[in-house]
Amino acid sequence: MSESFTIAYRFRGPETSGNGGYTAEAPVVLGRMAAVVPRPIPVGAGGVAVGWPLGRDGRKLHSGTALFAADGTLLGYARQTWIVLG
Repeated sequence: MSESFTIAYRFRGPETSGNGGYTAEAPVVLGRMAAVVPRPIPVGAGGVAVGWPLGRDGRKLHSGTALFAADGTLLGYARQTWIVLG
């Protein structure tokens, strides 16, 4: 799948952050997040962050995320509820 789209400037957060979000229909804001990080993650450690949708309930979007070390070790995981605005 090779689709692309541009997020309107008004929906973007600061370039050095990942705050806020966007869906194909409207901007979203974080409603709740619960994370599990079993041990400290070293500053500057490389890794891979992944995210996936878990479902939708009206204006609520549910997602999961995980952070893995470069060697594939799971470093932490979380679940989020996002609220669609508009």
